[in-house]
Amino acid sequence: MEIHLLSVGEQALQLNIALRARICAVFSRFTQKPCSMEPYPDFKKLLVPLSKALAAGQMTVIFAGEDCFNEVKRSLLRALHLRCELSLDIIEKLPQQMSAVEKELQGMFPVNAEIFPSADGLYSAFCSCSGAQTLLFCSLTGNYMKVLEEDIANYISRHFALPSSDAEGYVKMFRGAAQELYERNLTAAVACTQTADFIRSPAAISGRLAQSFKFAQTAVSACIGEPQDHIARAAADAAAECNTLLGIAMSNIFLSKRHDRQQYVVYIAVSHENSVTVSRVYSGSLEIKPFLKKAACELFSLLSCVIESQYDKTEIDDFDVF
Repeated sequence: MEIHLLSVGEQALQLNIALRARICAVFSRFTQKPCSMEPYPDFKKLLVPLSKALAAGQMTVIFAGEDCFNEVKRSLLRALHLRCELSLDIIEKLPQQMSAVEKELQGMFPVNAEIFPSADGLYSAFCSCSGAQTLLFCSLTGNYMKVLEEDIANYISRHFALPSSDAEGYVKMFRGAAQELYERNLTAAVACTQTADFIRSPAAISGRLAQSFKFAQTAVSACIGEPQDHIARAAADAAAECNTLLGIAMSNIFLSKRHDRQQYVVYIAVSHENSVTVSRVYSGSLEIKPFLKKAACELFSLLSCVIESQYDKTEIDDFDVF
């Protein structure tokens, strides 16, 4: 299945790499190649790529920031001539101090759409299907990620085609990042952590694409201090050891208390020249091995996002060299 990710608004243009990678990782599980997100400053600029994406008959996902969510939602419903109705369930969740007009905008959805409520009803997502066209409209607010990673991902897995096995999806994410490296004549160094085997495994069955990665030989020492600083140093040290512009690292498992419950967390990092991007991956209800595969997938997605934002593709000549 092909999924087009489009985003609109100032928040979309300034979205940090780590959050963009998390979002792309959610949808890349369901596609033949890793997803990337195309940002647009306003709804007018979004119209042409939106029309092309919808015409392709695949899933089109639009993300809007809080700064323009209601405006984009209203413009989208009008532009596509979608019949709408109010969701009383959403309106009941909204803050009481909101005006009636604001509540109507937040609670308006296409008829028969699948609604994915946020905790307070604000900026709730919806999915609307018509024939071969599927439109998913989501919020870019950071606290909506739990809904995206659980409710929306589960909905897609129930209603749309998936890769035939977990292993295929896992290897696909690795190969997508490797292809991004290959197209730019880049190599990424991999830090030697205890979880590095979750990067070696897909590399072992990826042929020439595996050559886009070098594995550092120096084992990463036990964590001292903050885990995010530790894994950032590990990625940078791997790049220095292997003499590459990019370094990646995936930490060991830590125990974290989040939302009043304990769960596992893994830190991932991508070092690129003089900067390092770090993100956290939480286990949720996953068991250890599926959780570590999810963390590796998010690392591959983070790497792809860094590559796309920092490096242009290598120009290939149209003639042979003798």
